[in-house]
Amino acid sequence: MLNVRTLLCATALSIAAIGASSAETTPLTLTGLAKFNNIKAAQAAPMVPFTVHAGAMVTPRGALLAGGDIDLPSVTLGKGFTGRLDVDAIFKANFGGVNTLTLVTIDQISSTTDGISGHNVYYGGGLGAVFGGGTKFDGKLILGTELTKRFSAEVNVHFSSSKTLVCLLTRIHI
Repeated sequence: MLNVRTLLCATALSIAAIGASSAETTPLTLTGLAKFNNIKAAQAAPMVPFTVHAGAMVTPRGALLAGGDIDLPSVTLGKGFTGRLDVDAIFKANFGGVNTLTLVTIDQISSTTDGISGHNVYYGGGLGAVFGGGTKFDGKLILGTELTKRFSAEVNVHFSSSKTLVCLLTRIHI
């Protein structure tokens, strides 16, 4: 269990260091932050900092999923990618009771603007951990599309040492 936690912390620190080294070198002050935000707003649509999502795990067995994510635009591995921290809870219920898995991943997302019918398509992947019934390493693939400015549909595939989980979810931008 200690090795997985160490790997997760090392991965998070590495991604943060890469993001910090690729960030602009302007000192961070309140006026500098306001200027930086105005420049970014003029260049692209404003990023939504927090999103909630709900859906279902469809394999290996059905279960409910709820969670949220926070955009981390300064955590990037390269041009065209932005960071995102995802936290998901998967609730499996049967006659034996309710089991809960918690998945935490740091993701890298890239998006295109030429999706079907003008909807943006985004894709990416992430690394993290699965908590519940023992801590396990988690790799994640993401594919989604913006349905409206407030809603997105997404498919997540989680790879851990014991199972592959496929989740379908709807993201609601707050």
